[in-house]
Amino acid sequence: MNKLIGPAVFLAQLTSKDQGVIGNQPTTGATVKTLINDVTGRITGINIFSDVPKFGQTVNPAGIINPYSTVAVGGIIVGSILRKFGIRGGAQIRGLSARALVPAMVGGFFDPPEAGSGSTRAAQAQANEWHPGNIGYSSGGGTSYGGVTNRSYSMMAATAGGNVTGDISARSM
Repeated sequence: MNKLIGPAVFLAQLTSKDQGVIGNQPTTGATVKTLINDVTGRITGINIFSDVPKFGQTVNPAGIINPYSTVAVGGIIVGSILRKFGIRGGAQIRGLSARALVPAMVGGFFDPPEAGSGSTRAAQAQANEWHPGNIGYSSGGGTSYGGVTNRSYSMMAATAGGNVTGDISARSM
């Protein structure tokens, strides 16, 4: 447990928002490939496998403060207090929490931000990816038109507050 806590917390934090994509793969091999693409894509922007979903690089300084890192800090504090009062288990709680803190923070740094959080680099990387089935999808603050019918929608682009317009029937949601 002591040696696995760091990698487990790192992977859990980094892939937490992508679990729906990772879990919906048809085979175990595709799931493993998607997980590898998620980790390498989020950190370096390089996706090793082309036959599974790809993930863009994300840099999210605000992600350093996340549920895993706050629990780790709380565990360090509680473990220190328990140890100070001589209560058994305090040192173990503090030790596990200390081993989990840095991996949780690093995983959060590369974790995609929540919608509307203001991290533009991650939003630009996601908005500029091509997704099969999308027509006329772009970003950059301007207006983009696409689609084959007149049923269209507008939404605020996550990157620069621009307007993106496209055919709702031609998009994969």
